[in-house]
Amino acid sequence: MMAPLKPGDLAGSLRIDRVLGQGASGITYLATDIQHHERPCVIKEFAPAHLAVRKDDGSLQALEARSFAKGLEAFRSEISSLATLNHPNIIDLVNYFEANGTGYLQMPWYDGEPLHKLLQRGGALNRTEVLDLAIPLIDALIYLHERGLVHRDIKPANVFITREGKPLLIDFGARGTSGSEGYAA
Repeated sequence: MMAPLKPGDLAGSLRIDRVLGQGASGITYLATDIQHHERPCVIKEFAPAHLAVRKDDGSLQALEARSFAKGLEAFRSEISSLATLNHPNIIDLVNYFEANGTGYLQMPWYDGEPLHKLLQRGGALNRTEVLDLAIPLIDALIYLHERGLVHRDIKPANVFITREGKPLLIDFGARGTSGSEGYAA
């Protein structure tokens, strides 16, 4: 696993608060946007442990420059496709930027929890609860498919439920990054 940025480190104008999730190719953080009224947000860092190492200054150093550049370009390209989406049940993408020798995706912070945590705590959902979640999610998938996009990683950990009960599709499986806990404090 890649060593994450530490609380207080910067990624562009975003101050890292804590790690929310980590996968083979990326790390998701709760951060604070210090240029926009100290607003909380979520950022996903392209940080493939097999292609880079974290230096003492927080930046990434590619171990295999060509492969790292190719992976970063794929990350950037996928974000470009997703940035055009506008659906109430698909996570919004706020910004893409590069800092620390890698790329970052900035998303809004939502209060709530991933579906897998809700299921662990409360057990199985009843029929009405399933329909309340499934119908908007199916609509979001239809929206994606009509645009030639596929989620690639649908599972309870990648369905985020806001405190208001709204389901959001998150973590499109871009590079196998994990961040399903990255949308709530």
